[in-house]
Amino acid sequence: MFLHLPNGVLFVRAMKVVTSQDHIRRSFIASLKACATSKDIGKGQYTHSQILKKGQLERDPYLGSSLVSMYAEWGWISNAQAMFDCVTVQDVVLWNALIAAHVKQGHGAEALMHYDKLHNTGISLNAVTYICSLKACVSVGAVERGRKIHAEIFSNPLLQDDLVIGNTLVDMYAKFGLLAEAREVFDMLPFQTVISWTALLAGYAKFGYNEEAMHCLQKMKHAGIAPNKITYACILRACGNTDAMESYRLHGEIIRQGFEHDLTVGSALVDMYSKCGQLDKARQVFDQIPSSSVVLWTTLISGYLKHKNCKEALVCFGSMLQYGVTPNAITFLCGLKACGSIGALDKGQEIYIELARTEHFMKQLPIANALIAMYAKCGSPIKAQEVFDNLPLRDVISWTALISGYVQHDHGQEALECFALMEGTSCSPNAATYVCALQACGKLGALVKGQCLHVDVSQKGLETNLFLGSSLVDMYLRCGAVIEAEDVFKKLPVKDEGLWNALIAGYVQNGESKIVFSLFDKMIKEGRQPDFITFMIMLKTCSQAGLVDKFETLFEAMIEIHGVAPSLEHHHCMIDLLCRMGELIEALTIAEKMPFEPNIVACHSLLSACQKLGSTNLGTCVFDHAMKLNKKNAAVLFCPLA
Repeated sequence: MFLHLPNGVLFVRAMKVVTSQDHIRRSFIASLKACATSKDIGKGQYTHSQILKKGQLERDPYLGSSLVSMYAEWGWISNAQAMFDCVTVQDVVLWNALIAAHVKQGHGAEALMHYDKLHNTGISLNAVTYICSLKACVSVGAVERGRKIHAEIFSNPLLQDDLVIGNTLVDMYAKFGLLAEAREVFDMLPFQTVISWTALLAGYAKFGYNEEAMHCLQKMKHAGIAPNKITYACILRACGNTDAMESYRLHGEIIRQGFEHDLTVGSALVDMYSKCGQLDKARQVFDQIPSSSVVLWTTLISGYLKHKNCKEALVCFGSMLQYGVTPNAITFLCGLKACGSIGALDKGQEIYIELARTEHFMKQLPIANALIAMYAKCGSPIKAQEVFDNLPLRDVISWTALISGYVQHDHGQEALECFALMEGTSCSPNAATYVCALQACGKLGALVKGQCLHVDVSQKGLETNLFLGSSLVDMYLRCGAVIEAEDVFKKLPVKDEGLWNALIAGYVQNGESKIVFSLFDKMIKEGRQPDFITFMIMLKTCSQAGLVDKFETLFEAMIEIHGVAPSLEHHHCMIDLLCRMGELIEALTIAEKMPFEPNIVACHSLLSACQKLGSTNLGTCVFDHAMKLNKKNAAVLFCPLA
């Protein structure tokens, strides 16, 4: 239709059409990028529909890659794959977008599969392809695959000095814990940036090379490179395992740099102080951060949990919900563990209700297992069984949590029945499961079943496991099979304090008090230090046998030789012994002078002694004190005075 026009005019009009089309194309690409960043699904899908109307998608890999990237940013990986498949002209940019999409969603295996497919097309790979593939290797722990890709990069002279690839390689080797290889790549870089230094430093910190991490930070500064927020967040990981002075010094440096209110750095500071046991300081840092995130809250909650401050962990969990911050899987796990640790069933039920609102969490097996464990520990085995029964899939942790709950609350028969059901499935018991089953046998006195379990344990090569060995010793002793218990004990390659305590306590339980003292001496000769529990057992033995001189010798050795501070329980043993010997005044003197408030057990010993000696007035004073401690139990203790 333009044939009658001069050639110059034709060219100008053609250029206007091309320019217009290029402008529209650029606008589409910009719009898709904006929608990806802002998560604006409505506008993104509208832009997609306009691209389809213009018929520009099939032969434009740049538009295709922008659509793939947008859907990947939203987490819609199937849509990203569909966009890739729609484009007939697939270049390296489009392939990179698809590989990057899978990496972003944590699908490392799929990313590497597409990397292999790209290799087979004959299309030349570029720096972005290699960077994405190396990140995919990290996500699935594919060490050898990462090395192979590294060799491929090294064989390409155009990529050998690429700084971004180099930094990615340092990061990959550091995350694998191959720190010598990370350092080798680092030293070969044309020059080092803050990203290079941070990647290396993070590797040292992650794998516990704290001195090397700190040294790396100093060398970085001497090279004239200022640490950024990520650098500080990484080095704080190392600082959590060093001395407090270093922690304070780094914190001061962060304040001077103006990073203290940053969420990432703030979370790392909270974590560092939590690891150092400075929970008040961790809370202070937390309160000074102007904005909050689920990561920040979870860091604080897990800090309280690590230091057994479960009540405060649950208070924080409640505050987090009040501030409208939605917990993630780790937060829920921490909350459930805290409830189980202190038997807070009501709080656990509240967390369960919160979990039910976010259905996808309930489908996660670790969350379900934590729920079972929480209900079991809180003395609600029926609820634990209910959660267990509703699981579509069960693993060894699920079974063990349920069995453990039954054992803890003296439902030994149910525990063994559950264990028998587990044996009928494809899920094999692990060491922890056997420990629970053996505990159930010990509580029930089920020697024959315990012996059967011992055979299973031996056949699986687990007999030398320290925890299992200790459980076998305990089971045999509870069942009165002293010879079998000692036989297991002798075969164990390592005997820790807990194992010695189990054996000594077992002999006491079986009335073999004379052997107990020779075992105690043997324990020390073999280089094991008696602990708080060892002395509890020994002092109780002396008290019950009326061995005053032996008691005094042990009590003195506990403090002077072994450095074990006397606890409330140790003092109670002394009070009990004196009461048994009729030394009531001396027992009362100990009770008054010890740095602890006498509890209901001590009051029981004193009341019994008062009854034997006919000291009613003194007994009444003791009873009044018992009433202040626990009215319900004190009423029972009144019987000796009747």
